[in-house]
Amino acid sequence: MRANGKTGRSAPTVTISLETMRPLLDEGRYLARCVEATCEWSRRWRKWVAILKMDPLDYAGQPYIGHLCKFFNLGQDPKRPHAGAGSQFRKLWIEVNGAQPTNAETGLEMFVGHVFEIEVSTVKTDREQKPIAPALQYSVIRSLAGSTTLQPSNPATLQPTNPFAQVQPSNPLTLQPLNKPSNPDNPLTQSLSQRSRSLGRSQPTENYPEHGAEPNSAPLVQSTPTRHCYVHGAATEWWFRQGDAVCGRCHPNPLGVN
Repeated sequence: MRANGKTGRSAPTVTISLETMRPLLDEGRYLARCVEATCEWSRRWRKWVAILKMDPLDYAGQPYIGHLCKFFNLGQDPKRPHAGAGSQFRKLWIEVNGAQPTNAETGLEMFVGHVFEIEVSTVKTDREQKPIAPALQYSVIRSLAGSTTLQPSNPATLQPTNPFAQVQPSNPLTLQPLNKPSNPDNPLTQSLSQRSRSLGRSQPTENYPEHGAEPNSAPLVQSTPTRHCYVHGAATEWWFRQGDAVCGRCHPNPLGVN
């Protein structure tokens, strides 16, 4: 670096900005998602240009750097961009929207996230149709051959992927649904919810009228098996109350049966 003769100081370093690298892919047809959609005025070409940046989804060729871009001409009026009735941009907009526009103005938001089928080719000549060196070649999107959207994993049934998502819980004692006991009269096949409600009562109510109800005349069956009570933490005598086994200390027998 040459020093300045008057001051003896070095001249400042000048850096040069380079244009973004153009990607080079294998030629072919791919599915690509639009990741960015912009519109800008080109001073060089003196026209409005819409730019759709694409990222291929099913590409497995040589590695590349950058984004594929598709350009659309939106007129030469410096005041605002315009898409004519026969323009490629308007045709693509209708295809993505699925219907004719109902408003005279629109944006580019609808393109972002959409998946297109693109045709990629390599530029091998310059504007004068002269061959260019391989290091200068790059890829362009020649056409958007229709558009598509990503389908769900199971489009036929649209059901959850977990086949056990709709299985109902069952009673491990009877292998029956909890709300449908196979034999309500059998104490061994009563539902867990009924047994828990019975064991949770603090006082026996079967033989005493409550709120004007008729007394229950069902006989009490005496039984004195020794079982472990989770409340007292010890083995106690149990008795059957209308088919349910209850602890004699938690629920004293109203008839005095020990």
